[in-house]
Amino acid sequence: MSSFQGAHDFNIENLIQAQTYTTVTVGSSTSPLEVLRGHIEPGALHNSRERAEAPNKCHPDTRVAVQEEILRWVAEPIRPTEQILWVTGPAGAGKTAIAGSIADTCYERGDLAASFFFSSFSGEVNRCRKRCLVSTLAYQLRQHPALQGISREMLASIENDPAIFEKCLLDQLKLLILNPLGSFCDRGVGPSQPDAVWRPIIIIDGLDECGPDEEGDPSKVRSGLPPRTKENEHEEILSILKYALDSSAFPFRIILFSRPERAIRQFFSTELESGGFFSKIFLDEKYNPSLDIARYLRFKFASIRDRYRLPDNWPTEEQMEALLEAASGQFIYAATIIRYVEDTRNPPVIQLNHLLEVHSPSSTPLESLDALYTQIIDTSPNPFASLCWLWAIQKLIIWPHSPLALPALFCNQFLASIPGEAEYLLGNLTSLIDIPPIGDATSPYKFYHRTLLDFIGQPSRHAKVAGAVEAKNGLELQYSSGINLFITQYIKVLMNKGPCIPLEKGIELFLDYFGTLPVYSFASLYIARFSRTPAWVHDSLSSCDVPWWMNRITTTYNAMLGYHQFELLSIVHFGCPWYRCSAACRYWKKSILNCRTLVPIEYYSSENPQKRVPFWHTRSQLSTSWFWKNVHLLVPVDSLAVSDLDEGETSERMGERMEDT
Repeated sequence: MSSFQGAHDFNIENLIQAQTYTTVTVGSSTSPLEVLRGHIEPGALHNSRERAEAPNKCHPDTRVAVQEEILRWVAEPIRPTEQILWVTGPAGAGKTAIAGSIADTCYERGDLAASFFFSSFSGEVNRCRKRCLVSTLAYQLRQHPALQGISREMLASIENDPAIFEKCLLDQLKLLILNPLGSFCDRGVGPSQPDAVWRPIIIIDGLDECGPDEEGDPSKVRSGLPPRTKENEHEEILSILKYALDSSAFPFRIILFSRPERAIRQFFSTELESGGFFSKIFLDEKYNPSLDIARYLRFKFASIRDRYRLPDNWPTEEQMEALLEAASGQFIYAATIIRYVEDTRNPPVIQLNHLLEVHSPSSTPLESLDALYTQIIDTSPNPFASLCWLWAIQKLIIWPHSPLALPALFCNQFLASIPGEAEYLLGNLTSLIDIPPIGDATSPYKFYHRTLLDFIGQPSRHAKVAGAVEAKNGLELQYSSGINLFITQYIKVLMNKGPCIPLEKGIELFLDYFGTLPVYSFASLYIARFSRTPAWVHDSLSSCDVPWWMNRITTTYNAMLGYHQFELLSIVHFGCPWYRCSAACRYWKKSILNCRTLVPIEYYSSENPQKRVPFWHTRSQLSTSWFWKNVHLLVPVDSLAVSDLDEGETSERMGERMEDT
């Protein structure tokens, strides 16, 4: 009896399709296509329902310049040495929105072969893991009209080895993509022919958000083996992409969107060193993001005005300027603004006013941005230590009274206790802060986003950073570990006459920068933190070579710089009993007076800044309280003639009299 008895609605096209699959489905209850379908991540597709529910594309008439540059690269002839375009930039610069818009454009033109959008914010775990990357790309390639010929080989690989999806990414790449493409090209068909005009593109977005499979799943952590890290995953994915690009059977070019994380930066740096070449676009001020943000905000505010029938002059130009200044070219901030203003808990006018009240402790409108910052900082091996470093760095680089611009190299030398600590703590945070390359001794750190500074300084906003709650114990960061880091490192420099890690060269430059640090502001915060100066501070200060420091200050710095240096002494004297100073306090006073003396000078009265008041030292003014308050009025002994000293006293005799007092 015929196998087709009772069949109906049957045509030759279906017969051919059935014959194709019969060779690979015999003996299997589930077809290879269904197996493949079960190992993809639909939410990672550029046109998935999950992505359509979120604003994952550029607003019309925004980011036009950068999109045109990317599309020009897509339209260029295929070059063997230029098959990957890396689009990178700081967090919140709009990379994912640009990737979504480019994917849509390429899809409409027929140039998009496949895409994968990683996302650590997605509810689907496979969007922040590598396990479905190759299978999802393969599924899309099989669906493309120009690549239908690879289907048989791909499905046969699954039929022959159903456990293929448990193999490493490289083996999956070979069996699901490269081998089928190679067989496809051997038959002399497809876009890989020399005269083909199709320029297929694969888009991968958010590579930096891909984490290890074992994360959060202790059952998968193998005993005795170190756990996988995000960097391991980034390196593996980049290595298989490079392997694919080096294959003659791989006709595609890749557009990769990511933050400039350590492993990704190193990959492209190695490519440059080995003679390879790639294109790179960094989303900076060259593309005038502020103009696009203004256009986006005005459009959104116009929609809100229409919805609530608000006056045409809302928001005011002053409010718009304040928002644009705070955005600092970051689209993440603009999107957060609109989400907050559209929140129905209050009328839009009130919501916007709350947003502009950035110093209001009850206003927390930037939850999305805080979550982003928290997520990035948590990628550091020690998130809270990284947060403390960021706090100290931003205090150092925004100090307004320093006559010298503090470079990142000095900040690293000053804050580090062990070699490589700066790279260890900050290496994964390059999407938040611009880190000068190794060997750059002059460039400073640069924070990409102003709201990051608010995030660092407000405990309510950074409380979810790993380790922050335990470390701060309800106190603000600046009153605990942040200020403790600065004061500890400062005292270590005083003790060592240099940084904790000895310098082979550049010690003089380091000490020059060190003399400009804003000690008084840090000392004030430190004193506010404790009721008494901790004993270890007094012990450490007692072992400092004060004469050496006094000699350096008198020969190197002017009076203003010496003033900053001596403000540390408020810590030395703080907490001393009224009847007798501590040993460290007395040691510093005596050492200072051995190098300096009190002389008749004129200074500006704090009560009346316009009046110059002559000052003469008297016996009553040599009290301890007077000394620590006016120590900046001392001038070097070496700069005076003997006749300048009142009553012919020497600095040694004055030191003795100070001890008696």
